[in-house]
Amino acid sequence: MIMMPGVKICPTLLTFCGVWIVIEIIYNKCQWKTAAGWYTLLAVMTITSIGIVANIYGFTTLYATDTSLPELVNTDQHRYFYNALLLRNGITPQEPAYQFGYSYFILAIWKITGVTITPLLIVNQFAFLLTLLLTADITSKTVKHPSAPTIAIILCASVCYLLNHSTLLLKESLVTLSLVCYASAMMNDNKFRRIKLISAVLLLGLIRFHWLPYLLVITPAAYFSNKGYKKIITESLAVIIAVWAGFYFIYENIALNIITSTGIENSFVTDDNSRNAFWNIIGPYFDYPVWKKILLTPITAAVQVITPFPWNYGRDMIYGLTQWYSHIAYPWYAVFGLTAYFFVFCSWKKDCDATLRAISFIGLLLWLVPVYLFAGSVSRYALPAVPLLIPCATYVLAAKKYFTKTFRIWFGTYCLLIAATLIVIYNLTSTPV
Repeated sequence: MIMMPGVKICPTLLTFCGVWIVIEIIYNKCQWKTAAGWYTLLAVMTITSIGIVANIYGFTTLYATDTSLPELVNTDQHRYFYNALLLRNGITPQEPAYQFGYSYFILAIWKITGVTITPLLIVNQFAFLLTLLLTADITSKTVKHPSAPTIAIILCASVCYLLNHSTLLLKESLVTLSLVCYASAMMNDNKFRRIKLISAVLLLGLIRFHWLPYLLVITPAAYFSNKGYKKIITESLAVIIAVWAGFYFIYENIALNIITSTGIENSFVTDDNSRNAFWNIIGPYFDYPVWKKILLTPITAAVQVITPFPWNYGRDMIYGLTQWYSHIAYPWYAVFGLTAYFFVFCSWKKDCDATLRAISFIGLLLWLVPVYLFAGSVSRYALPAVPLLIPCATYVLAAKKYFTKTFRIWFGTYCLLIAATLIVIYNLTSTPV
């Protein structure tokens, strides 16, 4: 940390320690806590702390600047930070007002810490650790096995792409926390439910308000998991509508602008030569009718599964020095293989818990939204849905399905398909088209 100009070492260390203390206090109050879960959380805390320090070093020392004026090469990170700086100085950025939400969130943090990038990344780290705990909580409600929450923490933490985003100045960690927090609220009828509900809706409304309708997809989970589902659903809808109405007026009717494919082609196709082979094969996807996009879903979903590719370790380093970690994709391939096994062999059986089936299909639906919108080419937009798929992957392991002949044949075939696909794609992307 001494190598990072402008960092106040003692306050920063105390902040890191404070994050861990809060996480440990919360975890120790969970009935399903285990030593393995505790050590996994500690490992995540350690890895992400090192990642934050490394990224800040890359944003500051390497460019001879400090944490109050970091060199953020990636467009998104640069926009969030420097829009917040403009707003702080009373200047309105030259962008639509509905994109300022995260910058206002940053401003709120700066009211406490002053202008610096360090606490912003630590907040994302804290969000990811909370996501792990909430994912375990959801799993404990859907998979009736004592080791299930611990397995869920390990599986979720092993998705390197998801973990790495907690060390970057991007929205994904906070959006993921919002969705998982809301799902947890739908599955609990205790004193913390309303706190989770309101916090999740307000955070998502501020950070990415056009995703608020996605919460309506998660809401039915209450029907399968609570006897008091009518009250829970009514309260949830009331909070969502109230927050939506608030942003509707604040953003001068722009709140009706739910994410669409408008402009996506210009943003994600024309400037990305590394995907030329994919676009040449799939054709003018953004001009296709709805039915054709749906028919192409198996192909585009496969693209979203396998990216980022597990060999381009130097790619996208403009995000930060830890971006190479996102390309350790093999744990994610394993998690998705378990998830796919659940949907094919377990989800339709009578002994499958109804709540587990509901949250799994909800997670799959949300995961498929970026597949449809972006042809699977922007896999980080699907990350917020990944924790909602963790319970079904956990079920396969907790129920020891790996001892069955069906599972062995399935997973062996799946591994061969992944290997063959990666080899083909490697050759396609390595050969000029």
